Amino acid sequence: MSKKKRHARQKIAKTLVSLLVLLIFIAPVFLCVKWAVGAVNERDPRKVSQTVSFKSRTLDNKTPLAPFQEPLVSLSFDDGWESVYTKAFPILQANGLRTTQFIISGSLDNYSYMSVAQLHAMQNAGTEIASHTITHPDLTTLDDAALKHELAGSKSQLSAEFGEIKDFTSPYGAYNAHTLQTIGNYYRSQKNAEGDPAASELEAINTKDSFKALNIKSYSVRQSTTLNDITKLLKAAQQNNGWLVLTYHQIDYSGEEFSVSPDVFKQQAKLVSSSKMRAPTMGQVLDKLVPKQAGQQ
Repeated sequence: MSKKKRHARQKIAKTLVSLLVLLIFIAPVFLCVKWAVGAVNERDPRKVSQTVSFKSRTLDNKTPLAPFQEPLVSLSFDDGWESVYTKAFPILQANGLRTTQFIISGSLDNYSYMSVAQLHAMQNAGTEIASHTITHPDLTTLDDAALKHELAGSKSQLSAEFGEIKDFTSPYGAYNAHTLQTIGNYYRSQKNAEGDPAASELEAINTKDSFKALNIKSYSVRQSTTLNDITKLLKAAQQNNGWLVLTYHQIDYSGEEFSVSPDVFKQQAKLVSSSKMRAPTMGQVLDKLVPKQAGQQ
């Protein structure tokens, strides 16, 4: 082999080695960049849609509220399921109804739940944002450190996004004297889920004599709840100048116990809207009943 040919082959070999070394070092960098670009370009499927414009009922524009001197009804939702935004919110808008949303702060990045942007859209339409812990545990099973973490952490996370958070509801409706006392260190109120009108509709309605800020009665609307059930509760509140709090969860077709279909919810919202009762958020009522925050003098 001539010297010239040998030199050419050596040059080719060096070039191939250089390319191989370059590939070994560049490939990981390329893959990392590609992953990063993909992550940035990933789109949150939870859209902020154009909803029906909100026009509050003339009845709700009257001021001031007079809890227990007039009948009131408030709609609340626990957990923060995305179906509340996609299915319930347009219905609420069309019927001029505001709500209180008790949000699990640790679920804001979970696509099954409402996003920060969706909650802001609801808040801009008059929705109250309230706390439902970080991870939705049974508070009665936690030690003091974990209990305080769930209460204070959720309050802090939600306040950073939505402003002052004043009100709270316990997951699973589970509470005891100790959890209520601790809740009172962070929030002005706590909503229960015990309202059971089986014996008497008043068992599910807050009255002047029964009202407790840290144990607000609410009725959990279920798949099995009928329009007649809600009609009876509205009537009882009217007759006793009571405050009826209805608690919803999912608004979908899942058929789960605490799920209400959009079709049924539309009927229920229309029933509430057509009543002669004002429908403030829970926060609006509590501003009159418990004007001071937890920890205030």
